Amino acid sequence: MVKKLIKHEMLFYLRTLLPAELILLGMALLVRFVQFFESDAVIYDIVAISSIVTYVIAIIVCVVMMFITGLTRFYKNLYTAEGYLSFTLPVTHSGHIFSKLFSAVAVSLITALVIGVSLAIATAGEVFSEIVKAGNYLFKMLFDYTGVHGVLFIIEFIVLVIVSLSTGYLLYYTCITAGQMAKKNRVLAAFGIYFGYYFVCQTIGTFFMIMTAIFNEPIARLMENIGLFAETHPIATVHIFFISVIIFDAIIGGVYYFLTHLIMKKRLNLE
Repeated sequence: MVKKLIKHEMLFYLRTLLPAELILLGMALLVRFVQFFESDAVIYDIVAISSIVTYVIAIIVCVVMMFITGLTRFYKNLYTAEGYLSFTLPVTHSGHIFSKLFSAVAVSLITALVIGVSLAIATAGEVFSEIVKAGNYLFKMLFDYTGVHGVLFIIEFIVLVIVSLSTGYLLYYTCITAGQMAKKNRVLAAFGIYFGYYFVCQTIGTFFMIMTAIFNEPIARLMENIGLFAETHPIATVHIFFISVIIFDAIIGGVYYFLTHLIMKKRLNLE
């Protein structure tokens, strides 16, 4: 049943975002088409700049639509009138969360891919050729220096992106879900919870900055030791960095998931 939910979610995203992404690709084609008529005329400069600005706006619109659709889909499908139908399906609360999360992350990656394709179209020709050459040169340097570790770096980076995206969406799912415990103005309550969370994070960050200033000498020695380790073991340092961030994000995401599931299971209120 979860597979069917994911299929349904992806079809919804397809209907919602496909027009915007087609427009984005169309704008990329327009930018490339305008380049064929390169001229010193003022009117050409106006048309060229306008096409680029419109293309950039199309990218921003696609990203914003992707993000907003992911959040509104979670809210409307589970916590509005649709929720009465959604929670009658033979799917656990975990299944609902996973289907929404998997679809949102997948669509985010697909949108990033579409933006990449549009950039390739917009820069097709000499510019794109130079970008490809630069990319090949950087990858060659990476593999010449790190060998098989280069493949591991790429895998770790991809995992980090997926985990970070998942954690980000789970944070908003938690805020939306917690907001449903309010008797009135639940959307406003969700915003309030998010900004309260942001304030707490900023406060903790400020506290650590103050502690860093107070305990400057031991922290300076620690950073020096880390720097020495990085100089003598650069490849291991990169692995440690990627793995540490992945684990940290995964733990934070797990906390968000636990809270979302707990509130959804114990305090669900669709009234």
